[in-house]
Amino acid sequence: MNKFFVNTAANRVLCLLIATDVIFVGLHIAVRLTECTSNPLVLLYIEYSYSEVYQYTKIFWIVLLTGSIAIRIHSPLCYVWTIIFMYLLLDDALEIHETIGGKILGDRLSSVLPVEGIVAYDLGQLIFAILVCAALLTAVLIAYYFSTKFVRAISRYLLLLLGAFAFFSIAADAIIAFTRVRGCSFIEDGGELIVMSAIVWFILSVHVYIDKHGAVLTC
Repeated sequence: MNKFFVNTAANRVLCLLIATDVIFVGLHIAVRLTECTSNPLVLLYIEYSYSEVYQYTKIFWIVLLTGSIAIRIHSPLCYVWTIIFMYLLLDDALEIHETIGGKILGDRLSSVLPVEGIVAYDLGQLIFAILVCAALLTAVLIAYYFSTKFVRAISRYLLLLLGAFAFFSIAADAIIAFTRVRGCSFIEDGGELIVMSAIVWFILSVHVYIDKHGAVLTC
């Protein structure tokens, strides 16, 4: 799969994406250090901040690219990946897991279990996330079984990249909250930005590779 990485056009796009990520992280740190809050939208953790909208744009590009790949090579597994990234985009933009998991499911849990408040809210989000991940992973495994070696290889890389994304969005967030270290939120949000840029780069590299090799990849 190293042939995907030797792609000048995709590598240039990656450099531009990473440079933009670093600028957003730098602006966040500068505002936090100077305590200048004249424009809070430059902060990484603010809802619908500049960096968050930029992140939405990257996920939207991934949806378009994976959908295009699925159509080009007639791959059910690539359609599944398109759905997964579409869900990530909608979940981030519409706060699905906060609404359904945290508020709706959390309220139900507080009525039947000895939990309430923020504990019920967090537990509801966790249960909802587990159910969604289980459903999506099941779809990936079923489609993976019927896929070509080429598509399976792509999927393994995507799983590794999504694992890195989950580390920053879930594990790093939990570690920071547990240790109560202040001013480190940029590690979580900055890590998410960089990993998503890497996913854009990888999918773009695959798309360019398919453009060159075409129908051979369906075998």
